Amino acid sequence: MGLRMCARAADGTVLTCFQRNFTVVSHTADSITFSIVDPDGKEGFPGEVVSYITYTMTPHTWNFKMVALATTKKTPIMLSSHVSSPRPSR
Repeated sequence: MGLRMCARAADGTVLTCFQRNFTVVSHTADSITFSIVDPDGKEGFPGEVVSYITYTMTPHTWNFKMVALATTKKTPIMLSSHVSSPRPSR
């Protein structure tokens, strides 16, 4: 599944967008988990990294969990530098 991701400035201005193909690894009535594998050398970083992102929704909340595993070599990992959730309408 292709997911579009965008980097934004602190004021919300879109800086850049790109699309990556994620795999749906599980889902329930209120959650979905995606995974993606970055191979050794991707963007100049050492080691393979396997990432999992789970989104869970309830009637009044939206939560997510991100996990990344360096599987072959030590490597720096930063899944998100700024995470925001939708603001509820009032």
